[in-house]
Amino acid sequence: MRYKSSKKFLGVRKIKDGVFEINFQLPNKGPRIFKRIKAASMYEAYQEKSRLIQQTVISKDEIRAGKRNIAFDALKEQFIRDLKGDNLRKKTISRALNTYNTFFFVFLPDKYPEIQNVNVITTDVFNEYKNFVVNDQGRKKGWRSELGTLKGVFSRLVRLGYCKKEVSEYLSEFKKPFQMQKKYKELTKTDKQKLLAAIKQHRLEYYGVTYMLIRLGWRIEEVLSVKKENVKFRGLNPVLIRLDPEVRKNKKEFVLETIDDDLASVIKQFSFRQKGYIWLFPNSLGNKISSNHFREYLASVSQRTIKKRVTPHDFRHSLITEAGLKNMPIRDVMAITGHTDINVLIKYYSHSTEEGRTKVLKMSSV
Repeated sequence: MRYKSSKKFLGVRKIKDGVFEINFQLPNKGPRIFKRIKAASMYEAYQEKSRLIQQTVISKDEIRAGKRNIAFDALKEQFIRDLKGDNLRKKTISRALNTYNTFFFVFLPDKYPEIQNVNVITTDVFNEYKNFVVNDQGRKKGWRSELGTLKGVFSRLVRLGYCKKEVSEYLSEFKKPFQMQKKYKELTKTDKQKLLAAIKQHRLEYYGVTYMLIRLGWRIEEVLSVKKENVKFRGLNPVLIRLDPEVRKNKKEFVLETIDDDLASVIKQFSFRQKGYIWLFPNSLGNKISSNHFREYLASVSQRTIKKRVTPHDFRHSLITEAGLKNMPIRDVMAITGHTDINVLIKYYSHSTEEGRTKVLKMSSV
């Protein structure tokens, strides 16, 4: 049962016996603070609210200077609320929280226990954090990603008014390490046919997912998130598939407007297969398939079937590379895969292949 805040104790709401939520807005257009506390009564909770207000009240000039002093655990509550308010993907929120927790609750207490205020962090502290990630945690290849996330964390703290801009700017001195391009797995047409045949025999629902990945080069979360209502039919024939913004990396809707007969056949097979389920490719219980479960299965079945450990993203790489080898217009490739940035398409998905290298040598023969 939820209780309303008492008029006598404004900003205090009882959650359950002994637990209350207090909320108040900081002056000078500061943010609203929400916090759950343990207290014996509404009055005691109200007293705690008053104490916190006095503790966090600051001047307008101090807000502009980013000098608000707030404990890291209380700051985390505001950080989480802001992340969720931006309607970010769960994966993005999780990554940001992992970095926040590692920096403020693992690294600082170990290396700089005297630091209790975000605004006293210096370049030296960030440099030591880099060493902590690379050496102590053994994540040499993970620093590039961690740096990007850390910059995002502190930019958000600046925007919220809890961190001086100068602190965030220290991170601009750290340049992202060069990203080594992952080794491309060449997947032949025969490889894909063998893989599909093996999956179809044992896991029909995974067959549909794999077929879509191979044919369209979509991200795994995009394929798994297709609902039956996202497929538009003309009569009995599917004519388009819409991907909702929340499942897309760039948060923009994408519509596939070209569907050939083979793709249409698979879509129809799953659209009419299990009535009452909302997902195009549901699991055996009718729920959305877990991307982690699918990745594990694909890695296992591909290693067993074609002696290559395949990931869902390998199909995306494969489609783009094969399209390049056959000189397909890049705009047409984008219309199928959902890419929106030509430069990214060229930079990350142009791989050297045996077939391509043979063509070059054939061209240069004398």
